[in-house]
Amino acid sequence: MPVSTLFVGIVSLFALGVCALPTHLAPRQSADDNIGLYLNDSNFDINYLQTFRVLYANTSAYLGEIKYQTYSEPLVVNSFSGDDNSVTFLSIHSSPTGFQQMYVVPHQSQPVGFGVPHGGPPAGVRTTGFSFAADGTLLNIGLNLFHACQDAALQAMNTYQIYWIASSFPPGMICKGPIKIQSGDACSRY
Repeated sequence: MPVSTLFVGIVSLFALGVCALPTHLAPRQSADDNIGLYLNDSNFDINYLQTFRVLYANTSAYLGEIKYQTYSEPLVVNSFSGDDNSVTFLSIHSSPTGFQQMYVVPHQSQPVGFGVPHGGPPAGVRTTGFSFAADGTLLNIGLNLFHACQDAALQAMNTYQIYWIASSFPPGMICKGPIKIQSGDACSRY
């Protein structure tokens, strides 16, 4: 079917009311409660990272050129919720109700993680106690133990994974930190 005939057919369907646009579009989540997370640290080169936004991929948080991968997205979290200051995240790769809780592993050096959508975080992790310091730096239980770490594979991608370093540095990883992760505009491009 030629394009012009197809166009005329679609226009005719709209004119007859057979096809109609939705009358109301519901947002996935309220933009008022969203926080973008950003790196504010002079020890990193924007030319290397390509962005100071904190990114989400594979149930963890990252910095750098992982932003060019189709499975990554900006880490836009909901404002801290409840009396326990937990942080939730809704991935664009998930259903509209598939919130995930951010967590750290107490007394261990592990990547910052997010529970699975519609499920809970793993046993033995801490999902509470997140806050921002007076200078705006992200904390957990009043501590900034967030580090940017990379192994050879991440280095080849100009990418760092964000770790909670509560004991020794992970084997095979080179880490910088503690890093300053701060809140910012959830809609900013950088």
